[in-house]
Amino acid sequence: MTELKRRHHYVWQYYLAAWATKDLVVCLRDSRIFETGTTNLAVETDFYRFTDLTKEERDLVGFLAMATPDPLMKELNAGWLAMFLVPVKLRDIAHASSVRQDLLGQFEVVCANLEEDLHAKIEERAIPHIHELRSGQLDFLNSVEHRTVFLHFLAAQYLRTRKILDAMRYTLRIVQGVRIDRVWSVLRHCFASNIGVSLSRLWEQTEVSLLQAPQQSEFITSDQPAVNLHATGKGLDEPVDQLVLFYPVSPQLALRWDPATSPQQLRKRSLSSDEVDHLNRVMYSMSHKLRATIEKNRQIFSLQHNYAHFAFFGLCEAFEVIGKRLQTGRDKNSKTRPSFIPFVLLMERQAMNAFEALSSYRSYEAWVLIRPALEAALYMGKWEDNPDNAAIWNAREERRTEYIKTFTGKALVSANLPRAAEISGVLGRLNDEFVHANEPYYTRHTIAKRLADKTLFLGVDFFDSEDDIEPHSLAFLHLVAILIDSVDSMMAAALPNTGAHVPVAPKVARELADRTSRLRAQSERHERILRELGLWFVAAA
Repeated sequence: MTELKRRHHYVWQYYLAAWATKDLVVCLRDSRIFETGTTNLAVETDFYRFTDLTKEERDLVGFLAMATPDPLMKELNAGWLAMFLVPVKLRDIAHASSVRQDLLGQFEVVCANLEEDLHAKIEERAIPHIHELRSGQLDFLNSVEHRTVFLHFLAAQYLRTRKILDAMRYTLRIVQGVRIDRVWSVLRHCFASNIGVSLSRLWEQTEVSLLQAPQQSEFITSDQPAVNLHATGKGLDEPVDQLVLFYPVSPQLALRWDPATSPQQLRKRSLSSDEVDHLNRVMYSMSHKLRATIEKNRQIFSLQHNYAHFAFFGLCEAFEVIGKRLQTGRDKNSKTRPSFIPFVLLMERQAMNAFEALSSYRSYEAWVLIRPALEAALYMGKWEDNPDNAAIWNAREERRTEYIKTFTGKALVSANLPRAAEISGVLGRLNDEFVHANEPYYTRHTIAKRLADKTLFLGVDFFDSEDDIEPHSLAFLHLVAILIDSVDSMMAAALPNTGAHVPVAPKVARELADRTSRLRAQSERHERILRELGLWFVAAA
């Protein structure tokens, strides 16, 4: 009797075994290094389990599968629809008749196992081609039959993962009353066929490269083993209209499939360590677990540090106060300051983007993103000191010597911007610790672990620890409040018809005082972050 399969791997175990040493694979997940077997990787219970589709779901599948004008693709997709829907119809017929209960149970098992068994067949047909690739051979691709089998396999590996399912849920989020995971069970095979057919037709202009890693370098893989290099850095709502597939087949070899190169060629290419490192970063950045960790971190941050959200929303309102002041304000000579408005808008944008990075436990990104806001405040101070400074700033390429003399070092500290010296000091700290690869930046997120086979694993964390995120959050919020106060105070003095400046930093300091006092007492490192980056405990000069 056929057994019900519950543990479904969305990355092929045979594929992952190439990265195993003594049946163990070294993994990095949630900033934690561990070793485990392939049976425990990229696996979910009932991930591919197929159940019946509602009428609305069948209509959606039929519409999307048959939307292509291509006759061959229509024919193939009709076959996929029949493969998934006919067994369900037979099961329903059996239920309506006097079939024995044990046979009815087998119908249910066959339907539930349908897609998992289908992936197993696709993988089985690809085993000889994976062997050839791992042996450094590309010649099998010259055979139309072998190339067709391999392209369908490659497209299926690209589309079968948790990451792609989540992306489809996002793409089809506006469709009401359907279960996207059930719909995608059928559509992923239709789309895999479409991709395979399209790539086959572009064969005469395709370059297939087998990439060789140098000694001491290795390719990594992830829970999204096949990636589109043109989708690197793209969000779920950003269109991607080009395709170059990258698929590591072992720690030493990777496949690159580019259908937009002419003329067609198969080639082997040895990469440098830097090129391998770049591709490994791409693989990591496009893994599902990285994206899932970012979203999980945001949820954790909103629960454990909800004070930060409330404080930041208040600061966003304070930016609007500056904007309104600049819209209506006039100085004693009835002149306005419209050229300052873009600076303030940039300050707000950078603060918002930085807070987004901070709320996903990436303070190292947040500090880089907030840096232009500090510069904007300092530049406004210099312009307010002397309007001629704006002309120097605008012609910085032609007047390079004057620009350096006016806008660098201690010269950047203006007379009109309150706390300009302290803001400039924070800018220097950010350059030293988060922009340039100096020792603090080098060591802060470095991971070093001795593995069981005495290999030393070196890596870099992408996320802050819980111990790090709170002092950086408090420092960030206080710094933004001081930036707002400095600019608004300067504008209130320059544009007296707009009313008095109402400081926001003291309010932030009062609301967060207990937290900062606790952290300050915990460690000197926390105290330094708060003081040097957030200007906590620093009296205005």
